Amino acid sequence: MISKQLCDWLLCCVTMPTKSLPDDDRDICVFDYYVDESGEWDPWQSRVPEVGYSDSLNMLGDVFVDTVETIRTRILMEFASQSGQNILLIGPYGSGKTSMINDFISTQDAMTAIHKRLVFSGASTSKQLQQFIELNVFHRQGFVYGAKEGKKFRLFVDDINLPKPDGDGVQRVNERHFAVFSLAAPEGEGLKNVVHCVLEAHMTQNDSPGLIIDLHNAIVQASCRLLQLVQKTLRACDMPGREYYAFSLRDINNCFMNLKRLVEEDRCEENTVISLWRYEMSRIIRDQLCRSADLNWFDATLDKLVKDTWQVESETLTQTFLTFNTDARSHQRVGIVDRQKFNKVVLQPMADMKLVYNCLNTLLIRHNEELGNVKLDIMLSDHIIHHIIKLHRILTLHHSGSMLLIGSVGCHLTTLCRLALYLADIDIFKLDTSKTNGFLDGLRSAIRVTGAEARELVDPMFLDAINSLLVSGEYAHIFSNDELDGLLQAIHPAMKRDFPTGNTDAMKYFVSRVQSNLHIIICLPPNHSLLKQASVCYPGLLSGCQTLWLCDWSSEFLMSEASHFITKYNLATDETISASVTNCLANIHSYILRDCKQTVWAGDQAAEVQMVQVSINERKKEQIKYKQLKVPNLPYSKMILLEQIRNRHKKMDEPARNNVFAGPMTFRRFLHSFRHTYSEMSEKRATNLSTYKKVLSALDTTRSDCEKMKDEHKDVMVKYYNVVDETSTILKKLTHKATTLEKLKAKIGQATALSAFLQMNDLSSDEEDDDSLLAPEERDKYDVAFEKMREQKMRSRQVKAIEELATAKKKVEECRIKLGYAKEQVVIWKGKVDRQCIERVRSFTNPSLLVVQVMEMVMVLIGKRMSFGRDNQNKSTHVSDETSGRISASSSSTRFTKKS
Repeated sequence: MISKQLCDWLLCCVTMPTKSLPDDDRDICVFDYYVDESGEWDPWQSRVPEVGYSDSLNMLGDVFVDTVETIRTRILMEFASQSGQNILLIGPYGSGKTSMINDFISTQDAMTAIHKRLVFSGASTSKQLQQFIELNVFHRQGFVYGAKEGKKFRLFVDDINLPKPDGDGVQRVNERHFAVFSLAAPEGEGLKNVVHCVLEAHMTQNDSPGLIIDLHNAIVQASCRLLQLVQKTLRACDMPGREYYAFSLRDINNCFMNLKRLVEEDRCEENTVISLWRYEMSRIIRDQLCRSADLNWFDATLDKLVKDTWQVESETLTQTFLTFNTDARSHQRVGIVDRQKFNKVVLQPMADMKLVYNCLNTLLIRHNEELGNVKLDIMLSDHIIHHIIKLHRILTLHHSGSMLLIGSVGCHLTTLCRLALYLADIDIFKLDTSKTNGFLDGLRSAIRVTGAEARELVDPMFLDAINSLLVSGEYAHIFSNDELDGLLQAIHPAMKRDFPTGNTDAMKYFVSRVQSNLHIIICLPPNHSLLKQASVCYPGLLSGCQTLWLCDWSSEFLMSEASHFITKYNLATDETISASVTNCLANIHSYILRDCKQTVWAGDQAAEVQMVQVSINERKKEQIKYKQLKVPNLPYSKMILLEQIRNRHKKMDEPARNNVFAGPMTFRRFLHSFRHTYSEMSEKRATNLSTYKKVLSALDTTRSDCEKMKDEHKDVMVKYYNVVDETSTILKKLTHKATTLEKLKAKIGQATALSAFLQMNDLSSDEEDDDSLLAPEERDKYDVAFEKMREQKMRSRQVKAIEELATAKKKVEECRIKLGYAKEQVVIWKGKVDRQCIERVRSFTNPSLLVVQVMEMVMVLIGKRMSFGRDNQNKSTHVSDETSGRISASSSSTRFTKKS
């Protein structure tokens, strides 16, 4: 706007001849022209080259496209460089400042100057800058210092604005020491021209056939339109989840770099190219979004753009592409030398999720078997599988293969990364950011810092190094000049092998290999302060990494996890019940997350939001009407402004009272608790169900018996009514015949009593009844049941009698054995009674009780009874007559029987 006003002022104020200013009828300002060698005005557009850019790709596959702005700025930079002035290049994010300076340095003469690069960040200090300059400046003579070999030392400082200014306010202004040039971002036709050239350069690389002209132009138009809409709508602000938004032409370039993975056959298929373009745009831009409103807007915008450009519905396109083979046998671990042969990217659409699940499950089992000390415990749900596909896609990129993973605590980010790296066959080097010395020293220092000083283990030096590696592929402070020279000498054979004819800079080759093969993975929680500081202090984390939100709070994630858990443990067999339970579990956890303030960065997740519509009456302007409206959940400026106002009046550092942590692990514990409760209730239900089934079965049997009885009762009643009808008919006939007979007898004159006839009929009927009663009855089921019961009872009695007989036989046999043993004992003891024993017993005047009992038993055995008189005389033995009689009776009863 200022240049246009200045041009109009010059045109109005000039009094020199017409030739002093460009004469052009078009609406073009003076700054669109330059004065050539002949002194004529010539437009800058004429300096823009029109050649193809297929051969202009650098080692990383990037291409720099010249525009009017870059040509004009480059010439001014050349003038400033020739005059020995310092250059300060400014411009918006993504305008190509770094690419332009890199391209400008590549055109400089390496024989006269040494170019070094230093990337600043929010953690850079003046001490680092001083040490870097001291390492690269050598003493020549006297007070003269400079680079080696008498060359000039040129330092390219990237992101010079990031270090914090001097707190004392004594820092001098940098602008007074520089020639300042502004580089604007391409817009309009310039943007289309850049996108067109970038797409053409990537698709025609290595003499490959490009896309069809119409498809090529459509992709260029859609990409430019999408970038403009995204930059206009998704702007960075201080809202949670929006602090790091920065979309630029670099995203379009990354998309086109992935389009060239298509083989020649697929490039002719318009549907395949459109599907891959849409998929890459979703992965590059959509994966950086976390707010529900932004996600809804991007999905709707992308679908509408595809439909307007190609008249194709997004549902008919391929939704997901794989960068690995689904055959697990193709992922065998090979040697380091052969990895480049086997690690070829296989771009293919995902046909079946089950094949991908089987492949990843096989690799997970193989990883746990090979690396037993680092086992991965992860539940391969559909949501997790999609994230692994995204991670593998980033890891297989030729450039920008680093990623920034953002997920809540408990998302198993490390496990996901390990599985994706194992799938991509990439080695893992885990960095300890607490200390650079030994493990024990680092652990001791960490305990001291965290326990005594209560500080977090965050060293800005590590973030500064990572930021520099992501931006430029090198870190000036990591290697000394001698170490760097040794590394460059070591890669000369590989460089000659890759570029046998070209004169390639060894440092560029080394940096390109670092940027291609070094994959930096950074895992952060959503509420980490680094996300707020990244765009201000460490822009390399955003530009050099592909951001990926896991969105573990979304309804899709919760539904996927719950469905996979229910299917894994077979909690519900019915699809309707399974869907209802899954929806219920997801809704419960989603409500917990919202109530505990754990999804602040996601915004309102409802499909529709309420807004207040304000209208003013034209006639009565003082009258204002308010109306509540429900609108789709999109990033409205009013909603964003209201949320920013609320955040300004809220203390973000102080957590709310209901701010209780709840994350993916909480959801998994909830699922396991539900499983335990569900299992217990299922067992009770199964027990009750079996009981109810038995009751219902008995009830059905009773009901069927009742129905049968009803049928039988109906048959009996039918027979009864038939008999009644027959009886009444017979009675009528009999009455009629009797009446006729009486009348006949009356006529004849033989009047006899009717009772005789009736008595005769009664006797005949009684005889018939007796015969019917004596007739054998038909057997029914009750008779059969009675016979079965009687037979069963007789069988049970017979079995019982047989058992009693066997028991009695056993007892008789035992008694016989005992009797034989007793006889043997009697014979033995009988042989021991001799004359001496008898004489001794006879010599007793008052024998003891034991001797008396023995003698009595002997008398019983020989069949002679004792006289009762002797018993009465031996009362001193204190044996009663009753006892002796009872013993004698019992003893004698074994041998003799009393005759009556």
